[in-house]
This record gives sequence, C-alpha cells and structure tokens, in this order.
Amino acid sequence: MWPSLLGLSRIVQPDTILRWHRAGFRAYWRWKSRGRPGRPRVSRELRELIQRMSKENPLWGAPRIHSELLKLGFEIAESTVSKSRMPRRGPPSQTWRIFLRNHAHAIAAIDLCVVPTLTFEYPENTKIERGRACNFAPDSTWLVDWRLVTVMDNTTPP
Repeated sequence: MWPSLLGLSRIVQPDTILRWHRAGFRAYWRWKSRGRPGRPRVSRELRELIQRMSKENPLWGAPRIHSELLKLGFEIAESTVSKSRMPRRGPPSQTWRIFLRNHAHAIAAIDLCVVPTLTFEYPENTKIERGRACNFAPDSTWLVDWRLVTVMDNTTPP
C-alpha cells in the first residue's frame, strides 16, 4: 500500500506551488470579470444629459424625456430613462393648500346640492347642511354668512 502512494506523490519546489497558485488566481478573476451578455451599458454622457434634462424641466416625466431623446437620435428605452432621471425634490402635484385655494368655490357649493326623495322627486327648496336637510331657499347673503361662519370659525351656521 505505501509504495503505490509514494509513486503517486511528486516532489516539487515551493516556486512551482506559488506559480500554480498565481495561475489559478488569474484564471478565477479572468472568469469572474468576463463580459456578460445583455443590454449594453448607457454611456456617462447620455446619463448626464438625461439628468440635466430632468433637472432643467422638472415637469417632464420619463416618457417626455424619452421622446425628446428619440428626436435627438438616441436609441434608449424609456425604462432606462426613468432609472437615470434625477429624483424629484418637491411634491409631485399641488399641495392641499393650493388645491383648497383653487377649488374653494366648488367646495362651498358641494354643501348646497339637491337630494332626491324616496320617490325620486327633487324638491325645489332643499339643501343639505352638515348632513341634515333644511327646507328653505338659500340666497347669496345666506351663502356669504355661511361661508364666513363655517370657514372662519369651523362651526355650523344658524
């Protein structure tokens, strides 16, 4: 048994073992850094152009920037544009304060809507005031008083 094992072993110099180790190390990292199949990388200049366009035009989304790049002759996917865009800093839409200021007249008019009865008739002098029906015809002076009382004091008008 021992003589056969001794025949299999070789006596090598330490430099040979280090050379084998270096060759194996080079082969591993060559394999690890090989080119991979797939979509080619986006150039740095194109990414900077996308970021500049999104920064200078904050209301433009990825579809608009993509169409502008197609007009300039760049072949790029819209998903790549959306990944390369600058993140938006502010809220994407108007704030509640701006919405309420722009639509205050419509919000006050919502409380003055007509409600059908059980027989689907529409009474002429009916309005809804904070969830209860009132049978009188509101005029412009009542509406002004109602707006002042409900908006300013946040209470129900008389």
